[in-house]
Amino acid sequence: MKRFRFTLEPVLHLRRLQLEQEQAAIETLHAKRRAIESETAALESETGEARSVVAGSASVEARDLYALAIYLPQAGRYREDLRRRLADCRARIEVQQERFALAGRRVKLLEHLEEARRGDWRKAFEREMELSAQELYLARWKR
Repeated sequence: MKRFRFTLEPVLHLRRLQLEQEQAAIETLHAKRRAIESETAALESETGEARSVVAGSASVEARDLYALAIYLPQAGRYREDLRRRLADCRARIEVQQERFALAGRRVKLLEHLEEARRGDWRKAFEREMELSAQELYLARWKR
């Protein structure tokens, strides 16, 4: 009997590659999310430091107040931009996780199909071996 060959092996290989690509895409999005969160934390720290420098100073010059008055609205706009980018990134992560889950289900489906076909092949092989053994046994008795 021929050895087992899963005819959909190329498709299974393709589906596994797709699964790896989806996983890589998720990891890329998580890296982007972490970068945005890091930028947000740095901005908050920088803004708090700028406020505390001006507030904690014994004598505040007009140019320092002017610089702070210019900086704070720009920092606020940048903070809002970071929040939008973070929300967008989180939404993209959710979509990508769905795509990853779908790719995983496709791989599992083909793997289960391969297992089923391998089991069928094994049963047929065992049946053939049993028939051969019976024929040999009967051939000995006929002599």
